[in-house]
Amino acid sequence: MKISVIIPCFNAGETLAAQLTALTNQVLFRLQPSDWEIIVSDNLSTDNSLDVAKRFFNQIPNLVICSASDRQGVAHARNVGARAAKGEFLAFCDADDVVSETWVEAMFNALSHHRFVASRFDHQKLSGLDDGVQTSHLQDISPRFLQHAGGCGMGVHASIHRAVGGFDEEITWLEDMEYSFRVQVSGCSLFFAQQAVIHIRHRATAALGFKQAQRWAELFPLICERYQASGLKRYSFLRMVKAYFGTIQRVIQCCLKGELKPCLWELGWRWGYLIGCIRHRSMPFVEPQSSFSKSRSPFIAPPSPFTESRSDLV
Repeated sequence: MKISVIIPCFNAGETLAAQLTALTNQVLFRLQPSDWEIIVSDNLSTDNSLDVAKRFFNQIPNLVICSASDRQGVAHARNVGARAAKGEFLAFCDADDVVSETWVEAMFNALSHHRFVASRFDHQKLSGLDDGVQTSHLQDISPRFLQHAGGCGMGVHASIHRAVGGFDEEITWLEDMEYSFRVQVSGCSLFFAQQAVIHIRHRATAALGFKQAQRWAELFPLICERYQASGLKRYSFLRMVKAYFGTIQRVIQCCLKGELKPCLWELGWRWGYLIGCIRHRSMPFVEPQSSFSKSRSPFIAPPSPFTESRSDLV
């Protein structure tokens, strides 16, 4: 088996069929059907996700459904899927996104030359955003450190995944950032596979975006603490104060215009970051870069999908 596609799944009954259909319709040149498998790692789903997955047994000969029901969390689900995998390469994607028709082969080609790779994200097809796709880079934090990939579209050699111990199951959010850092610190550079495109599904409402940003930010100080010894730098306290003051100004301006929605993602991140610093007794004063590049690819704390691009959030 050459490559294993691993899909962590939790209550994805409404979207899983679209992802499995996209994987069923892959255009292959170098790979044969027997060269790859799809593993759905069910993580305590209570909806019809398993029934949806089972409907594809006749269409996908090498479909495997495994249970990750002993612990909640996407990191655990990915690790369980990786342990069940037979492929030399592991390719991770999510149950609520849709891979492009050549994604599997593009990931295989990239992993044939690189040990750790990241897919390219499209934000338009499923979410209606005008941000297009990434064209030149991976995701960054600021101050500059190692780049990172989203867990919804990364690939790695199975031997490397085992060597670093898999995803940290204690990290419930941003587990893909921490994993990316750990793999690179171990000596594997991260390659941007431009041909491996995944169509990303954003949160449906601004309120859900606020909640997501808050959850991510709460774990960010802990990750920063782990990697300071590897070169992750701190901002000054003054710069942090200015950043939060700027957020307050923008929230007030949005309220006066009756348009709070565009500020909710940024507000969620700032609030979650403060909670995380208190909870983890850490104040590294490190901020993720929150602007889009010219190619409009998302960083770990991008502006809300309801805003225009800005570069003054840090």
